[in-house]
Amino acid sequence: MYGRRHEPAVNREIAVIVINGNEAKIKRFYEEKGIIALMINSTNTTHKLLIIDTKTTGVEIVGRSIEARIEFK
Repeated sequence: MYGRRHEPAVNREIAVIVINGNEAKIKRFYEEKGIIALMINSTNTTHKLLIIDTKTTGVEIVGRSIEARIEFK
């Protein structure tokens, strides 16, 4: 997955998101009224929807996804 810091992400895009300054996620995000939902795009049942209250948790959307590559062998 490739991202660019200087390209702003828009609501509903796949973005690079830093949580509390030390954990990065690349997820499709939805933001409304100070709440961010990081969506799951996986068939793995251990992956869970993550809902973040931006009033109590440090969140920075640092860029958007610009390319995804899958290598088949």
